[in-house]
Amino acid sequence: MGFVNELHEPPFYRGNFRPTIERTIIPSTWRELGTGAHGQITESFRYTAYVLNGMNAEKFDDAGVRGGRQKANRAIWNDLGGVAALNFETARFGASVSGYYGGADQDLITSGLDVLSVSNWIGETHAWWRGAGLELRGLLAMSGIDGAEELGVVVGEIVPEQQLGWYLEAAYDVAPLFSDNPGVRFEPWLRYEDYNLQHAVPDGLVANDSLDRTSVTAGVHFLPHPQVVLKAEWEHLSTANDADDSLDEVRIGAGFVY
Repeated sequence: MGFVNELHEPPFYRGNFRPTIERTIIPSTWRELGTGAHGQITESFRYTAYVLNGMNAEKFDDAGVRGGRQKANRAIWNDLGGVAALNFETARFGASVSGYYGGADQDLITSGLDVLSVSNWIGETHAWWRGAGLELRGLLAMSGIDGAEELGVVVGEIVPEQQLGWYLEAAYDVAPLFSDNPGVRFEPWLRYEDYNLQHAVPDGLVANDSLDRTSVTAGVHFLPHPQVVLKAEWEHLSTANDADDSLDEVRIGAGFVY
């Protein structure tokens, strides 16, 4: 699901942090145990489908499901989930749509004498285009938690019923201006994110506006070698609850993959 979950090492995404929407609404890096199938339908279309263990809703919180990842480590299998994706890709353009649904209470969460029923779902679509050194990316993701009201009482937080977010990203490779090496890339880039981690909350509760955020990030992504990257960026983060409640960060980092 998304751009970075399968290829999540530093050379494959821009910025020192993965896009926020792909760390929260899509809780990358997200790994579970399961079995499935993948293959080519045509030269441009491929599919993926898996059955896997569900998430653990005991770890859901006011920001959503990220804490409920079981990470393929002593996973509880009382509830299962399913995920499927359809991808279209050519040399210059690609698009994907994917969805997840699974049980999450794992028969572990009780309120009084009752065992709560909790499930969650995630849907996303993304697309990219590249040509003449320019690359454009866009992603839209939405998630939901069924049983959020009762779960929130148990965990003592306002657990969201829905989350919603999207981002657009543009990058341009200027390395051909100073290097003939096709493995070298130097990309100034810009990303805009708009997301609300409490897009909908149970009736009678008030959403936390500090989780309704926009972000503008500008940076440079330099690969002297296809497996090595140097990064620097500036991010301006603002929230809906207070026009003065904003944050500016400058980050410098490096990474590699082998």
